[in-house]
Amino acid sequence: METPEQARAFGRFIWDVETHRPRIGPPRLDMDIYVQEIGGQANITWANEEEYQLGKKFMADMGEPALFLRGARYEKPEFFFLESRQEYHALLNYKKELEKKRGS
Repeated sequence: METPEQARAFGRFIWDVETHRPRIGPPRLDMDIYVQEIGGQANITWANEEEYQLGKKFMADMGEPALFLRGARYEKPEFFFLESRQEYHALLNYKKELEKKRGS
């Protein structure tokens, strides 16, 4: 780049491309989960989109919906906050039930 104006124009171009690029790719099938009681974070990966949505519904039914999505779902996992170890174990047991139904 020969001039500062060219550098600024190039910077605006890069920003525009990154901001407006198509959001493509398959959605992630994992969730980041923070368990307050133990002060730890875990990552749970589901086998397919249907099980992911069932797990998400299970968490919402427990009163723990997703807190936020840190970017597009194909880039980063959704984040969930659980208050107790019992909620975390209930989620793991639910995941095992789904795996048994699927035959894994």
